[in-house]
Amino acid sequence: MLRHLKQSLDLTFPFDVCIWAVATCAFWGMMRFREVTVKSQKEFDGLKHLKQRDAFIPKDLNGKDYARLDLPSAKTAKAREIQSAFFTVKDDVCPIKALRNLSRVVPAGPDDPLCILLERYQGKD
Repeated sequence: MLRHLKQSLDLTFPFDVCIWAVATCAFWGMMRFREVTVKSQKEFDGLKHLKQRDAFIPKDLNGKDYARLDLPSAKTAKAREIQSAFFTVKDDVCPIKALRNLSRVVPAGPDDPLCILLERYQGKD
């Protein structure tokens, strides 16, 4: 399903890039979509929603890339407890590649939402 979704997206268009990052991260991290995104800038709350600074792509002890998303609010976390989701490279449906592409195509500051799906990008030109 992820491969079919990817084929239907334009990964140079900001809205599609956000869709791809959300889909891969939610799938591989077993997260709910509302843990990965927010509907609008107005609804964004840095205490509840993922910010750019909550996404990390370091290397492990063997020099391999992995990603970590620190969720400020997750269904299975206690109040004010940060829960982390970890990802490794996954071939052509890779959340790490999706997050890197997101940062290239949709530049944002560290305290901006990781993904806003509905408000910013209404249609392709």
